[in-house]
Amino acid sequence: MIDALTLAAQVKAITLSELTRGSIHGTTSDAIAILALSHGEQTPYAGLATVIGRALVNTLYNALIEAYYTYINT
Repeated sequence: MIDALTLAAQVKAITLSELTRGSIHGTTSDAIAILALSHGEQTPYAGLATVIGRALVNTLYNALIEAYYTYINT
């Protein structure tokens, strides 16, 4: 879960910085929740080189872009 938390923080900072040309690196309410099921296959790592890590990065990146453009167009 530490890998997932690290990746989420990094993607959030990089994406926000790219979208705002370096003006924003985070938000005032930086909060990240990592959910894990208590059953099923366990994956010991969630770094960028793993399937779950890549899925996390892509999902978070796309969500941030959508939220950003939704916000600036309101």
